[in-house]
Amino acid sequence: MPATAPENTTERKSILSAGSPLIVTLAAGVLALFGTVFNGWQSWRVEQIKQEKNSELEERKRKGDLILQAIKTDQRENAAANLIFLAETKLLTLSEDQIAVLKKYAPKEIVPVLPSSKPPSSALPSSVLPASLAPHGDTLALRVISLTMTLEGTALTRIDYDQSEGLSFGLLGWTTMNGQLQQLLRGCRETDAATFEKIFGSDLAAIEQMINGDSTSASMAIQSMVDQNGLKAAWKKHFEDLGKEPKFQQIQVNAAVPFVEKAREMAAELDFHSERGVAFFFDLIVQSGNLSQRSTEAYNRSLANLTKAINRPPDEVEKLVLLAVVTSDSTTPRFRNRIKERRLMIAKGQGQFAGQAYELDKFALGLRDAKTGQPIKAFNDTAILARIESGEF
Repeated sequence: MPATAPENTTERKSILSAGSPLIVTLAAGVLALFGTVFNGWQSWRVEQIKQEKNSELEERKRKGDLILQAIKTDQRENAAANLIFLAETKLLTLSEDQIAVLKKYAPKEIVPVLPSSKPPSSALPSSVLPASLAPHGDTLALRVISLTMTLEGTALTRIDYDQSEGLSFGLLGWTTMNGQLQQLLRGCRETDAATFEKIFGSDLAAIEQMINGDSTSASMAIQSMVDQNGLKAAWKKHFEDLGKEPKFQQIQVNAAVPFVEKAREMAAELDFHSERGVAFFFDLIVQSGNLSQRSTEAYNRSLANLTKAINRPPDEVEKLVLLAVVTSDSTTPRFRNRIKERRLMIAKGQGQFAGQAYELDKFALGLRDAKTGQPIKAFNDTAILARIESGEF
């Protein structure tokens, strides 16, 4: 036995020598593995850079299309209004002097109106509220309200009657059933009593009974405004005239602002930073009132599952799509598909809702930071987005 030990030692030394086949093979394997990992990382990084550049190019193209639509009009007043709107919504950078010059030519109430003969995909919607109504210059609030107003089918001048809800009026459809419309109308009268009285004319006593009396008095007043065909024509005109008055339009917008602020708070609490995120939460508040604790917990669980599955933090769009799915699944089955369609459309920035195609870019609601206006990058991974939308997580 002892006689063989030197031979084994020599053999081991030979095997472990630098030039031995085993060491060469092991070294080659390690290098190959390192090369595979490096090449994989390099490919991922190249694809990431490619996606970022594509996103930048798409953003530039979108801005270019909007600017072209803004100036392609025979009316210099409309072109000026359009350019001011794009500047105020941070889609176009203009100096204060340039904006001052444009305001000399723009209408008093700066309402962007792009040529109707142009393709719908490039035109701003007629439902965008006048920039002059922006509370304290907060154009994001105005854009967010404009989107939900469009989806709800309401307007500054819209008045409807329903036997169960009573009257509903304005950009958020304030109703007499919950007393919100009475409060809004009292605000209008307090702001400009003379104009308010002129609008309602000989019917002023009935409107005062509705806004100042108890529920029984309000119900009696409303019944005097309707017949077998619904709201009488004279009353429709009263409310339409009320909705056309700039002072009273401002009251409507101001009444909606607290809901926008609540949307901002909710977005921040769940780590959303984009204008699209604020729009999502505002629309959710108008539809559902709030985000339930149950939905919040379900979202956090799904977010953890998603993060683990894709091995990285989800981007803003992925999180919004996830939230759209989670919050829709907790709604009444009768309306679930319609609500889900609407929330997914907002989350993805475009899509179908109620048979209509929508693009949030038309409302100047982009994937930009709601505070700074800087672009927020997204991976745009369609495979992952499809998995999220399917409810996998």
